[in-house]
Amino acid sequence: LHLFLMRLLILLSCLILVGCSSQRILEKNEKLLSNVKIECNDKHISKHAIQSIILQKSNSKWLGISKVPLGIYCLADKNDSNAISKFVRKIGEPPVIYNDLLTRKSVNSISQYLNSKGFRHGQVTYDTICKNNKVKLTYKIDCGPRSYVRNITTNILNDSIAKIIQKEKGKSVLYGGMPFEVNKLYDERNRIVNL
Repeated sequence: LHLFLMRLLILLSCLILVGCSSQRILEKNEKLLSNVKIECNDKHISKHAIQSIILQKSNSKWLGISKVPLGIYCLADKNDSNAISKFVRKIGEPPVIYNDLLTRKSVNSISQYLNSKGFRHGQVTYDTICKNNKVKLTYKIDCGPRSYVRNITTNILNDSIAKIIQKEKGKSVLYGGMPFEVNKLYDERNRIVNL
């Protein structure tokens, strides 16, 4: 019974915190970024990698459900400079204000990432849904066809360097038929430099 009451108290506390409106701390033309979603049509593209590229993420959630850190932040009076309000703001998380410029920069970064993975004709767009000063943002990624390496040829003018590279050719990270990836080219260059 004691454990049940403790859990109930924690749940009620979370609901109270989440109930504190972030709307009261937004300026006139600001909108809260409430959700960021990624839709991609190719399983070879890691959503985790895309998330690391995106410049704006929505406020964090506890247990994937409620934005408790934002709720804590909203408890503080935004114009109050007393120690308690400062402490509450410090342990909370300020609202993430939607910024269209950062969204467009993220689209460019995602496009560059696709290109580096061999999706040279990929298209990245985004949609926003605005409701009650909150923005839901969805990045839509159409990868297009992937480029592959047809074959590998070398043209080395120095015979002694050519012999060293030929001797270690079996350790190459490049091979015909592999998906084109810029990182693999860098890896191969570093491998050759370290011979």
